[in-house]
Amino acid sequence: MRKLVFLLALVSACVFTSCSDDDEQTPAITFNFEATAYTLASGTVEVKLVASEAVTSEVTVPVILGGDAAALEDEDYSLSAKSFVFQAGEKEASIEITRKNVSENAVDLVLNLGTIPFGFEAGVINYATVEIVGANAVTISFDNYSGELGATTTSFGVLLKNVSGENYEVTADTQFSVEIDAENTTAEEEVHYSFTNGKYITVKAGESTGSIDLSFFKLEEGKTDIALKLVAADGYILGNNPEIYITIAGPTNFSGTWSFAGISNLEWWQINAGTDTSDFPKGTSSDQITFAGLSTEYTVTTNFSGDLKNYFPATSTATFLTEREERLQEEGLFGSTVMLTVLSMTDINVNFSATEQDVRAARVGWRLFTDGDNNEILECTIYDYEPTDFLADVYQMYVSYGSDPVMLYMPLRLHFLREN
Repeated sequence: MRKLVFLLALVSACVFTSCSDDDEQTPAITFNFEATAYTLASGTVEVKLVASEAVTSEVTVPVILGGDAAALEDEDYSLSAKSFVFQAGEKEASIEITRKNVSENAVDLVLNLGTIPFGFEAGVINYATVEIVGANAVTISFDNYSGELGATTTSFGVLLKNVSGENYEVTADTQFSVEIDAENTTAEEEVHYSFTNGKYITVKAGESTGSIDLSFFKLEEGKTDIALKLVAADGYILGNNPEIYITIAGPTNFSGTWSFAGISNLEWWQINAGTDTSDFPKGTSSDQITFAGLSTEYTVTTNFSGDLKNYFPATSTATFLTEREERLQEEGLFGSTVMLTVLSMTDINVNFSATEQDVRAARVGWRLFTDGDNNEILECTIYDYEPTDFLADVYQMYVSYGSDPVMLYMPLRLHFLREN
């Protein structure tokens, strides 16, 4: 009897242990469609299936077609594949649906997940509907899936098209609303950005395009994402890009250490301005300037042994002010127009002199570009200066012209090479 009791206890322990092990198993990887609804007017739409975590080996998930469009495959549309194939280490797989012909009426194509491989499960979003629009439909889409908000105001365009893929021109001014996708947005409206002209897009009569404008306010780590969605309007269908994902980039980032390479518009001063440049500031490649911080505010330190220290005498705080266009006179009458990032820099000696001192905050223009030798160049445009050791006569002449600052159109252009 004791042996029987012992055996029963042993069996019970084994069963209990087995059940406990089952309870502690890793949850199965689930598959969900990225969205429940898509629209196909012309061109191609990508439908994504997303795994809850990356698969460890190749996994194939079949698709079963449903809806009234199922019978129109290879007539109205074609599929790139009938299965979602996940490669090892990946969490996403996609199928592309391409429009072939246009039927008179809209039809729906339903993508259902077929038999899921053993060890995996279908998630809550286990089907998706693709509306294949009819011949008379007009779609509205952002013209890009993503974009960047720069230092001032940036426009993000939309485009109206008919099903044949041709631009559709409205007969009267037409407004389309835009809303914020809060789930995918980390930036705060009126803190990091604003809608310059409201949350709507106006397409003018006789045109097929419009745009929504966003203004840059502030760059803050972890709060740089903006997701905008078009709102469906009567008589229009949302196209392939109904949402746009915008990253707040802000002004150009100059962080790093840069070595002096020369005054790039020295020849212009000599030839076009007829100036003796022998007393112009001089420097060497050992003269360095370092920017540290975000693109909206830096601490700027210098290690200058030459004349550049006469303008940059101490560590400076540089704060973003604006962007402005600058024509490069040194390139001739039809010189390039470039965009300068204007920083307000503290502790600048605007006299650019070893003996005369007028230290104050000054506006200085900066930009980055890559030269023909693939060198990254930091260009410094000095136009807020009141020189006393050189160009003193030019400065006095330009005082009467009323420019703000006085030397706005008579700048010094310094080039620096990136060190790190």
